[in-house]
Amino acid sequence: MISMQAVRARKVTLLDVHNVGAGGLAFRLHAIMTRIAERFGKEIGKRWAQALASYVGRINEHQLIAALSAGSARQLENLINLQGLQDQLERAMRDPLLRAVQAGAGGSQAMLRAKGIDVTFNAVHANVVRYAQTRAARLVTSVPRDVRETIRLIVAIGVSGKADIGAQARMIKEVVGLPRNWALAPLRFGDELREKMLTGDTTLGTLTRRLSGSDMVQIRARVEAGTLTPDFINDMESLYAERLISLRAETIARTETLAATNYGAQESWRQAVDDGDLPAASKQFWIVTPDDRLCPICVEIPGMNPDGVGVDEQFETPEGPVDGPPAPHPNCRCSIGLVLPGATGEVSVPSEEDVVAPTEVVPTDEEQ
Repeated sequence: MISMQAVRARKVTLLDVHNVGAGGLAFRLHAIMTRIAERFGKEIGKRWAQALASYVGRINEHQLIAALSAGSARQLENLINLQGLQDQLERAMRDPLLRAVQAGAGGSQAMLRAKGIDVTFNAVHANVVRYAQTRAARLVTSVPRDVRETIRLIVAIGVSGKADIGAQARMIKEVVGLPRNWALAPLRFGDELREKMLTGDTTLGTLTRRLSGSDMVQIRARVEAGTLTPDFINDMESLYAERLISLRAETIARTETLAATNYGAQESWRQAVDDGDLPAASKQFWIVTPDDRLCPICVEIPGMNPDGVGVDEQFETPEGPVDGPPAPHPNCRCSIGLVLPGATGEVSVPSEEDVVAPTEVVPTDEEQ
């Protein structure tokens, strides 16, 4: 993060960023895009979590135990059906991402209408549908690799004697769907607790970095008293994994919803330029949130694009060219604004009720 003093030293403010350029008027999308992202983010996070829970719930733990007993990694992968998991998560994401794109375009249209500019938006344009499909597919690209690596790590824990076959099967079900580095966290956490149980070690060590609230109190008391049990460790490991899955869903929701709504606004501008409703010289600008959470990456982007970029152009960033936020990093809170050539004056931000989010517009099978 970057301090407010540093932000002010760079003269990065919402007013500066929204109204850069030679007297240009920036249509202020930041507030409305944030509201749209919050609304659709809840749906996207919920859909991801539900799809994952539904799939994992169908994995037969007894069959996992049999495959682990046989030492067959291939049989384990077949039982989990990596392609099936990938497909189910991808399908779950497509529809809410498409609706978030359409809502972002609706926000843009409302902004333009407030200035007396009437534009149309093709909600089932090939670019819109392709974006939702491609983005959903990209979200789950690493799932098979992550699951394979997680299985390997869990089997290694079993070989070390710290988890029996039943515990290994339970671990696999608990962390399926997490990225490899995330899946490692509850496994290592449980591994540390089991090591303390086996050796009688009553020091907390690195465990304090992973504990919080009432759970920390429970685990601290058990470790220091030497009363850890396999069931208690399993429960804490499961709780940790559940929290990480919820956090993963929240991260996906924030990042993907903001990306989709910003893409919807950008696509609406591109379509309007193509239709002759907006000047071809219209510029888009990077909008930051200038507070104590503004990161060192995003604070530099407005200054790297002082004159804005065309509606079909990429922004320069410290991480390389990107189409728009939140491309530099997950959980980015930046947005975009539009400046019409020669425009001056002010424009009000429409209320949420004024934004028409065409959530009912979903492409048919033929259109997909």
